Amino acid sequence: MLESIVNCGNPKIFSSNFIKFYLQKKFNSTQILAYFLAFLLFINVIVALCLFKYGSQNIFVFIFFAVVNGILFLWELIQMRAMGLNYFMDLLNLIDLVRLEATVACVLVDWFYEKIDWLNWIMVALNIIRAFTALRVFECTRHYLSLVCKVFKANIGYMIFFALCNLAFGVMLTVVANADLNFDNLWVLPYEISLGIYYETEKLSNSPVYGVFLIGSYFMNLVFILIFIPILGDSVNKYLLEKDIVTMIEKAKLILEIEQILYSFRKNSDSCSYLQICEKSSSHKKLIWQGQTKFLENTINKSKTKMTQQNSNLQTKLQTISSSIDNQINQVEKIIKISNDKIENHLVSVHESLLKTLTQHFANYPDKKLAPDIVPIRYIEAETVQEIVKKPQQIQIMSQIHIVPKVKKNKIQRRDIQSGLHLSIKPSIKKPSIEDNIRFTTDIESLNRQSIEATKKSVEEVFRNSMSLINTQDRTEETHGKLQEVHRSLEDSIERELNKVRNTFRMQVDEMNKNIKSRFETLRDDMYREQLHINDSLAENKKAIEESIKQKIELKTSSIEGNIKKEIKKSIKELEEKLIEMTYNIEKGVVERIDSVANLIEEKVTNKE
Repeated sequence: MLESIVNCGNPKIFSSNFIKFYLQKKFNSTQILAYFLAFLLFINVIVALCLFKYGSQNIFVFIFFAVVNGILFLWELIQMRAMGLNYFMDLLNLIDLVRLEATVACVLVDWFYEKIDWLNWIMVALNIIRAFTALRVFECTRHYLSLVCKVFKANIGYMIFFALCNLAFGVMLTVVANADLNFDNLWVLPYEISLGIYYETEKLSNSPVYGVFLIGSYFMNLVFILIFIPILGDSVNKYLLEKDIVTMIEKAKLILEIEQILYSFRKNSDSCSYLQICEKSSSHKKLIWQGQTKFLENTINKSKTKMTQQNSNLQTKLQTISSSIDNQINQVEKIIKISNDKIENHLVSVHESLLKTLTQHFANYPDKKLAPDIVPIRYIEAETVQEIVKKPQQIQIMSQIHIVPKVKKNKIQRRDIQSGLHLSIKPSIKKPSIEDNIRFTTDIESLNRQSIEATKKSVEEVFRNSMSLINTQDRTEETHGKLQEVHRSLEDSIERELNKVRNTFRMQVDEMNKNIKSRFETLRDDMYREQLHINDSLAENKKAIEESIKQKIELKTSSIEGNIKKEIKKSIKELEEKLIEMTYNIEKGVVERIDSVANLIEEKVTNKE
């Protein structure tokens, strides 16, 4: 399972809680061997320095070298047995082999030949590099090796460009100063100038040399530093974003290396084991500094969550406001519909009342014709009252009603004396007077004396009928005036009601618009204030977090340094005690061996004698 985890192509699995817990559990079970391996690698650096200083002919240094490198060689043999050919595919394993061969070669050369400086340098460098890999054991230094490798890969182009510029600067100096073409003038001198070191001030009196010196020092010091800092900062920031994943990968590789050694001594077992992960209810994530971009990303995510919550709250508020506005508009529309229905019903009732009054007024004159010039303009053409009454749906509201009958000349026809007299009365436009309404045409010559009395009676009846007609005419005029006044009052009341409804609707709409604008402005101000408050709190929290992180880092570094010093002192004391015991035993053995050899020599000498 560890091999599949290490060889997985998706590095994001190392950020899952299950993989973290599993690797931590495995590391807890193998951390003793991990610390032992780190201790051996650190001791091996001391051995390499002792070999470089005192040589391998010193018996104590040689024994120390043999013990430490023997254990490391056994460690590598067990790894070869467990991994097979895959052992040679790992870079650290190849470094271990080359390091072991270089140390053995240095010892053999020291025993039989003179020291070779470059071989000793390679041996010490490889041992130091391998000791740096032991930092994987510690949680706080596990990721630094991969950080150095990534920074080195990112700066390969920069280093090549720097080397070419340094060489070009050296060539220019040697040509201008007429110096010898050697390593010091081509490489060492321009590199020292880039570091601010230059002792040969006498050569600067020459103006071309001084010009090249100014250009090169400015270019090598300032320009390259300004280029190097952003490259390094970008690579470090990119790495810090993946710090957790890299630390878990290094931990997995270390555990796999130790597990391969342990499984080589264990028997294969098919027993199943179970892993149960439980989290405490009070557990919470600690704030750990993971770089500027990561910190900004976390703060932006927090502010995003807050802003999304605020936006959702604002959306709900706006939805409630819009729904309330829609409800109010619907209520106003309902009120307008109800008022329109009431007005229409009122108008219909007015129409019906007018029709009733007309029908009642002209009920006594159903067959009477209206003059064509008194027919109302808004009426449909009709000659009789019955035709008007039959079409009430086509009648519209009239501003004025003028239905005034006119009595033409009263013609008395003598049909039959016994049947009496018949009058034909027709309505007209003009209002008749008494003199015009009563005009008798009598034919006194043709009448007999016997009919004078009858004519008198008929004239009296006609006079009476005409007077009644005049009275009815006056009454109709009064009723028409009253109807006009009622109609005008109805129109005025209807217009007033419509104006009131329109004004109330406009007032409500204006109030709603004002409320919406005021609410929107208050919400916008609240949003702006909350955003300012969030920014201020973020700035304050950032300063507090940075201070707390610095304090924690200082405390942790001091505690780690104290623990490391204590462990180193303990290990040095133990090694000194072991060395004293070993030297004491070796001296005893050597003395005993010398005594035995001396005894044998004495016996041989005595025997020869």
